[in-house]
Amino acid sequence: MGRLGELPKSSWSNIRVERSSNQKQSLKVCDEKGWLRGDDKDIRQIAITGHGKRKPAVIITNDFENPISEEIEFFHFNRVSSSMVIK
Repeated sequence: MGRLGELPKSSWSNIRVERSSNQKQSLKVCDEKGWLRGDDKDIRQIAITGHGKRKPAVIITNDFENPISEEIEFFHFNRVSSSMVIK
């Protein structure tokens, strides 16, 4: 997990998201503000664990207004564009 594995537990929060079967799943997320080399705009990095894979999923966006659950819903784990499937 690299740097994400070295973050203190206080950096992570627990959220519940709705799965495709209308059930809820608990995930751990770390929501950080950062920047990309060569770009002068801030980015938002959302790391997600607890989805059943060994490595965390990372969402990078420039949207700072929506809550984490909406960002995850937009990038739904069971959609065709995703390589992760939550059973």
